[in-house]
Amino acid sequence: MNHRKLGLGCICVLSMACSQPPPAPESLNEAVQYMFREFYAADPEFQAGVQGFMNWYNTDGKEIADVQADLNTAHKYTLDPLSLEDVAHLPLDDEILLNVKDDLWGARDPSLAIGVISVGSMGCDWKTAERYLTRPDQDTVFNSDWESYSRVYLSSEEAFLAASEAESFDAMPDAVAPWTDGFDHDSLSKTLLRTVNQVDPSKVLTSNIEAYELNLDLRHGLFEVDDSEVGALAILTYNKGAAWGSGGNDGLVQSYSVELNVETGPNQTMRMLAVYAQAESAATDTDGALAYTYAVNKSLKSSQRMSEVCSGEAEVPEQ
Repeated sequence: MNHRKLGLGCICVLSMACSQPPPAPESLNEAVQYMFREFYAADPEFQAGVQGFMNWYNTDGKEIADVQADLNTAHKYTLDPLSLEDVAHLPLDDEILLNVKDDLWGARDPSLAIGVISVGSMGCDWKTAERYLTRPDQDTVFNSDWESYSRVYLSSEEAFLAASEAESFDAMPDAVAPWTDGFDHDSLSKTLLRTVNQVDPSKVLTSNIEAYELNLDLRHGLFEVDDSEVGALAILTYNKGAAWGSGGNDGLVQSYSVELNVETGPNQTMRMLAVYAQAESAATDTDGALAYTYAVNKSLKSSQRMSEVCSGEAEVPEQ
């Protein structure tokens, strides 16, 4: 990369006092788990996660970039399970509905959520991708993924997008817990965008669940990656409780994802998406190679869709 070359070994890109980041996580699994834990951390800690992802991408990730999975290669895209520690800071329901028919409730166990990684290149700059990803009508942007999609902003979308255009962001010198009572969203509106979404996903294989609430937060800024300053947008999602279909046969017991969109060149953005889901289906094996393959290729398809939207190949109506 040759973006905005830096002559400093510390983070000064967010108009904060220089501070050395901790060592970057060393493997893909470490980077994914780290980003779940440190998504709301101070800038140096967050920066280390971005670098960790890019280290993996530059050494191993390019091998699977834009490559569809098949039944023989699905294992290349699998992730180690999350631990309770990785998500313990999030405002999740302690007990979740494990079985509708038996009205069975139980403790959350993130290790039961199956994880996959996908890597896609998008033919647009990161700011353009961000403008589409922050829109409330994600069922229009990603028209094959959602039957319906509505979004409520808990902080200012306008301030968030304006910060990207001006490349001027709020510093985060300390970790935050933005879901706590009394949190001042305006104080970080240039860096953190919080949303609550009501989503109705398109049918997945033979499974179909009802609309459910999805929490989705976005964080962006300019970060030092390999001595270059690059733009990056990270997205964290989780659903607080389980979602089930009307018949009780299909369910999304728990789901988590972390996404990183990083500027890699003029009109080029790399998208890495790690998704974990504990799904239940009466008709589909949700823990087999077919399910892994479908999950990876579905993620790649959304990256391709974004590329088509950015290039004008696919038209998305103005809001």
